[in-house]
Amino acid sequence: MSIALSHPHYYSTQVEWIDTFNAPIYIHEGEKEWVVRPSNKIIFWSGESFELTNGIALNRIGGHFKGGTVLH
Repeated sequence: MSIALSHPHYYSTQVEWIDTFNAPIYIHEGEKEWVVRPSNKIIFWSGESFELTNGIALNRIGGHFKGGTVLH
């Protein structure tokens, strides 16, 4: 199991999610400046797309946050 966060509005509770689900969180590196609660289970990815598993990828779409992400 993994958690993918789309943009910084969700970062306030990310550490609780990590602890509750014992799962890593994937965040685009463009959002690093917004992460104020670090964890060794936060995985920063780069580029325009990151494949989580066969046929499921995170895609950076930008928007009002430069690392805004959708799961596709």
